[in-house]
Amino acid sequence: MEHRGQGRASTSKGGGSGSGGTASGEAEEPANNVSFWERNRAGRRRLLAEDRGSGGGILRKLMRRECIGCKPSASANAIRTMCVDVFPSKSCVASKLPDLHVRGFTPDGRHLVCFSLNLRRLLVHRYQREGKKGPEHGAKATFDQFFRPVFDLEVCGEGEQLCKSFSACVHGGRFLLVASSAKCSPARGGDRSPAYERVAIHVVDLEHGVKTDEVVFEKDFVWLTQNQGISIHENVLSVLSVRNQEIRLFHVSAIGRLVKLRTIGDFVNEDDEDVLASMGAGDPTPQTGPFSAIQQRLLGHLVTRAVTPRGWDQELIKEFLFKYRELRRLEMVRAQLLGGDHLLIRFEAKDRGGYDFAGAASGSRYHAVFCLETNSFCCVVKGDEEIARLYRHAADFFRAEQGDDLWHRMASTYMNDAWLRDTLERQRGRYQKIYGSEAELLKQVCSVLPLTPHAFSSSPYLDSRLYQFDERYISSSQGPRPVPEGAVKFLARGEGGVTRFRIDPGDDEDEQETHDYVLYAFHPSYPLVVSSICDSASHLPKCVKFFYR
Repeated sequence: MEHRGQGRASTSKGGGSGSGGTASGEAEEPANNVSFWERNRAGRRRLLAEDRGSGGGILRKLMRRECIGCKPSASANAIRTMCVDVFPSKSCVASKLPDLHVRGFTPDGRHLVCFSLNLRRLLVHRYQREGKKGPEHGAKATFDQFFRPVFDLEVCGEGEQLCKSFSACVHGGRFLLVASSAKCSPARGGDRSPAYERVAIHVVDLEHGVKTDEVVFEKDFVWLTQNQGISIHENVLSVLSVRNQEIRLFHVSAIGRLVKLRTIGDFVNEDDEDVLASMGAGDPTPQTGPFSAIQQRLLGHLVTRAVTPRGWDQELIKEFLFKYRELRRLEMVRAQLLGGDHLLIRFEAKDRGGYDFAGAASGSRYHAVFCLETNSFCCVVKGDEEIARLYRHAADFFRAEQGDDLWHRMASTYMNDAWLRDTLERQRGRYQKIYGSEAELLKQVCSVLPLTPHAFSSSPYLDSRLYQFDERYISSSQGPRPVPEGAVKFLARGEGGVTRFRIDPGDDEDEQETHDYVLYAFHPSYPLVVSSICDSASHLPKCVKFFYR
């Protein structure tokens, strides 16, 4: 690089020789022919080393982006790291409580989804303070100062209520899925689970503010809380009926219609019912009924895996016979679409107390992967250690977002970030002290599977690679959290543990009860957080607070 610069300098001086010509050329070089990029090319590595070593500030990161650039498909990751320097710095309390329940932002951040207090209407708002100065820190503000209403739509009729902890987007955020239910009756006699008189899933067009379609399940039970009974991959929707032990698959069309694809449960193949009918009635068995198709394939997989080239594996056969009574009582509790052709299903043996949907205290729990193309199980896992190891090394497959845009895929997980994996290993000892033993720790990890990816927030302020915070009170998964006694600190990773900002959802003027809970809505890209403290008895909002910049 220096040789080319000297050649240009000597030519400009008319072929003069000696050190004097070179020196004069170097003196005129910055002002004449050498560009800014060429002058800084030699210092790129030095700038990179300084940026990695000191962490830098927003100015250094902007300079690095302009002078050096990013690797292919890494621009979103570079922007997310800038959120360490751009964060919520102000907060204010709503002077008047809004007549709504805050659910959360859509994945694209364009809309804020809310429900009316009677849980019959859908209220959609839009953030209106991009680039504007907000209220002063500590001042009172109204909900309308931050959000403007887009539309108000009545989704369900009299006698039904919307589930305020369920919502999901499809088709890149154009359509919103919400669910409603009516009159849940407890389980009686030999019923598998409680039953709703009516469960409905509604499709709402966010661009036009109209309901495009709905699907209704009569006398059924679908676990709607925190999206646990419903899974989405791209534009395919799976609904697990716990009462009927069926997984129903739907396709959300481009115009917002729910098109039924197939049902997995008593029958798997399309001609299963005709084949069974042609076999005749058979001998009646008063004690037990026939196995469903999903049960038959589960038991068949456990038996056939004992077959080896040398014959039968006696240990696996003994294990199967020893646990046969437990295996025949297994029923589907949760399911998740891992892709377009695989389902992750959690089976549990129902006891007298019913199902353990949390899964933390269940000993008879199996995880199985079902292939939709071959209509058979790929694997069945019983041990918590194996499924926990699989989750740590393949977390991205469990948390794949619908739409799967670059911003969501850059959220740090245990699979795509080696630093988080090392941190997890260092914290295993501390977690073992909290839960009591290694087995209890693994049981807690496995209790969250199958996941509900559309219930996770992609906000960079909830990224464990960028910030450290107390996950007992704030987490990337949407849902109610206990009200902290003080402010939750957000510490910047890799910068000496500097506290960037704090979130205190409570109001100093009001005393919060110990049984109250708080809901958080983090914007996926802006430094904006909305917190809502709700009463534990009436579930109505008591204090709404805004954190912004």
